Amino acid sequence: FASQRNDLVIDTYHAGGEMSALWFRKSDSNTKGTKADTADGRHLGAIYFQGVDDAGNFDYGAYIEVKQDGGGAGSGYARVPAYIAIGASDGTNIPERVRIPAVGGIAITGDFHDSATADESNYQISFGGDAVTTPRWGFRVSTSGSGEDLYLDRNLSGTPAIAMAWNKGNGNTTIKAAALTLDGENASSLNIGSEESGNKRITLNGGGNNDSAI
Repeated sequence: FASQRNDLVIDTYHAGGEMSALWFRKSDSNTKGTKADTADGRHLGAIYFQGVDDAGNFDYGAYIEVKQDGGGAGSGYARVPAYIAIGASDGTNIPERVRIPAVGGIAITGDFHDSATADESNYQISFGGDAVTTPRWGFRVSTSGSGEDLYLDRNLSGTPAIAMAWNKGNGNTTIKAAALTLDGENASSLNIGSEESGNKRITLNGGGNNDSAI
């Protein structure tokens, strides 16, 4: 209906455990009612969100899609392996942004940015703060021109700055702080060494000898 919000509501009235459900089903057969094994890579279902573009056409804004990941005829799966994909338009393309693989976990592809910023959209993951648009912390990946290194930035809603950085190529870690405290709690020693056997760079022993070595 025009000039109003339109809702789709499914109500369930049951004193037990029954609920409302929406099912998307796919069979690899052109014959109605015939169930055939779905092949790897098949789209099992999707929800698309569209608006109207400058040309007056409905166009994609975002989507949630489920796609089969493995299996097919004769594979012997008791369940269909699949992953969930979420995409969002950047105004030109609608790339996949988040994936929940069949084996679990979460894969995220966000913006690449070379400096700490208050803009939450410049981060792969941001968190803390009073709202999603004003986070306190964020994990950022630099652009390919800067090595695609990983950064943990702090104070995003104030004066954003780097807290830690990890070099993608060699794994070097940089900690930016006015003071650095390493607290081993109940541990008797703190050892920092190189990969070369027996070549420790720093050893701090909190035992009876109170030894330290560099």
